[in-house]
Amino acid sequence: MNINEFRERTEKAQELMQKRQIQTLILFPGTNMYYLTGFLEEPMERPLFAVFDVKRDPFFIAPDLYEEQIKESTWIRDIRTWQETENPYALFERDQEKGMIAIDDKMWSVFSENLRRILKDCELVGASSILRQLRMMKSDEEIHALKKAGEIADASLEAILDEIIQGRTELELAALLEYEMKKRGGSRPSFESIVGSGPNGAMPHKRATSKRLENEESVVFDFGCVYKGYCSDMTRTVFIGDPTEEMRKVYSVVVEAQEHAFREVKANSKAKDIDLAARSYIEAKGYGKHFIHRTGHGIGLDVHEEPYITKENDQVLQRGMTFSIEPGVYLPGKFGVRIEDIVAVTDSGAISLNKFTKELLVK
Repeated sequence: MNINEFRERTEKAQELMQKRQIQTLILFPGTNMYYLTGFLEEPMERPLFAVFDVKRDPFFIAPDLYEEQIKESTWIRDIRTWQETENPYALFERDQEKGMIAIDDKMWSVFSENLRRILKDCELVGASSILRQLRMMKSDEEIHALKKAGEIADASLEAILDEIIQGRTELELAALLEYEMKKRGGSRPSFESIVGSGPNGAMPHKRATSKRLENEESVVFDFGCVYKGYCSDMTRTVFIGDPTEEMRKVYSVVVEAQEHAFREVKANSKAKDIDLAARSYIEAKGYGKHFIHRTGHGIGLDVHEEPYITKENDQVLQRGMTFSIEPGVYLPGKFGVRIEDIVAVTDSGAISLNKFTKELLVK
């Protein structure tokens, strides 16, 4: 992302803070901090905060060993460092007025409780109402990064198709996928890759095991990578040997259900309309009780974020929202089928950020 994009996001955050009478926003290492600053770091035991005020320029409070790393990553020039022998929370006391402070909802409790003690004259509230609203709508640059992450995932599954053979283990295939994604520029998997064969595929989030692929089984691949901070997430189901008539039927139902949902995506429709389109079709085909999860979830810097595509969600879809469409049918003890693509909302409909075939693949 270019510097101007981070500055624009910060200005929008400050506008929302003013509307909600929030004086200060304090972010913790993770995707919210990256969204406004450009600095991406995993949560850690050392206090590290990005502080945004409605009246003043933002600044970092950080361990001194992170100073150069932050300078290299962010547009924010005010970096206030502390050494191991110093109290980092004292830096707040010199800068914080009384008022309402929003703290990152993902902040570890040990830090939020320390902030409550130091900023005892302030009212501390969660920051989710600000960050969720900002992050739901993606810029063209963000959608480009999501599309590239999707292309890496597509190409990586294509690269291992010849390895999907009887006798391979689920763990071997998961490792091959993750290697291929890194080779193509993905910095890391966006979540632990799911490879579920036979009965394991009937458990939607079953982790890969040492189980070997067998003849006449379905294999569910659910995986993704991170590219420039942004996640991909796709699912395809491949068959080992000639699939049974029931497998073919279920596969056709899931693919068609996804297409029904895809056609409902457009600006000003509701999230629940997308879920209903897929769910109603699967129910009409007699598999309703075997569709046991929501139809989709938002995606961006986090692999799961707003908006969630559920039958209760009245969220109105807007241009720039991105989310998965992933209907599935799971027959316990037998097999599962899921197909998942990421879509971006436009004024006229949906654009799929995945291009991998949905034709029935038999290995």
